[in-house]
Amino acid sequence: MCYISTTDPPDLKNKLLEYATCGLQVKEKKSTLHALEHKFDIPTVQCPWKNMQQIKAAVVEEIEKDLLQNNRPAFVKAKLKDHLIMVSHDKVHEIMLEYAPDGFDHCFSGKRSGKIISADGHDKLNTQALQMGDISLGIYGYRDKWSDTLLKLTLLPNLRSAAALGHIFLDLVCEIEGIGVQLTTDKGSEIGWQYAFQVAFHDIYSPEIDSNIFPGVISMKSVHNIVIESFWHRLKDKLGVNLRDLILQGKDQYIFKSHSVLHCDLFYWVFIPIIQEELDNFRTYCNQVLSQQAKLMPSGHVPIDALEHPEEFGGLKCLILVPEEAQEEARHALEEEVGPQDQHLCWYSHDFAQMANIAYQKIGGPEITFHSAWTVFELMSKEMEG
Repeated sequence: MCYISTTDPPDLKNKLLEYATCGLQVKEKKSTLHALEHKFDIPTVQCPWKNMQQIKAAVVEEIEKDLLQNNRPAFVKAKLKDHLIMVSHDKVHEIMLEYAPDGFDHCFSGKRSGKIISADGHDKLNTQALQMGDISLGIYGYRDKWSDTLLKLTLLPNLRSAAALGHIFLDLVCEIEGIGVQLTTDKGSEIGWQYAFQVAFHDIYSPEIDSNIFPGVISMKSVHNIVIESFWHRLKDKLGVNLRDLILQGKDQYIFKSHSVLHCDLFYWVFIPIIQEELDNFRTYCNQVLSQQAKLMPSGHVPIDALEHPEEFGGLKCLILVPEEAQEEARHALEEEVGPQDQHLCWYSHDFAQMANIAYQKIGGPEITFHSAWTVFELMSKEMEG
């Protein structure tokens, strides 16, 4: 058992002051020390050393030091505590709101669904990874930064096609009925059309937003586009390894002939619908799972709920609405320049599709599932080759 001398050691007051600067609560101190706080006049929130005028001056000084206005009340409170200026979080909040209301607009400006949408491609199932001839499966995704919602996840024949991404972007605009205030992409030339559409829609339908402050598009290296890049790791761990294993079964079991054009086309005919369905289901799963507790955006909430009802999570919905007529006009302009969507998103020719449909009917039209895909592939290839 520990006893404290009635003569009080000379360093006791310093120890109490140290406790105060560390922010320890009463329950974290020994009751005897708590009692001695009053004897030595140790500052607390209830009994601070400073009067309100001095506290306000100290808060204002911290505000003026924060040139970018990024610091929140909790940070300011902690800074003042280090100087034994004890003040409650609510009082700091009140003073900051009075003296620097614009700082709050800046600090919480990220709390808006649809403000920043990140886009990028995933090529971990390309020809080099699969080693199955020309087989390559690109995946392109869009993710809302604030809510963590995956807005779109699509298989693409060519992730480097600006025309394909232009059509996919217009599909996204149609699905969510607008655009984000800002689109974050990588720096590749393939973003050309979606860059053009994003900037045009941004300037026309939100003229009140200063593009010098909130540009319609920000381009950066893929590794720095963390919002969507972090999702690719999750996709790989949860779904990607299983998809890769399914795909490679055909090669490992000598069902698939990498040198055969027919086999390549048939692979796409059989597997693209299955893989796209898996991606759609995974997107639904991710959008319905509680978000991380440690992130700065809304945490511990279902992403799709935060996206659709941001006001319930302290946010705002700031999607820029794009009229259907404008979407149709943009699509028409794109088709005139690069051709229709099917031309850039098809995996095989129209003639092959007809041949495959006939072969599929001849083998009885069995259900094609994740587990039966290679069996159906083998039956169809024999029918088409025979």
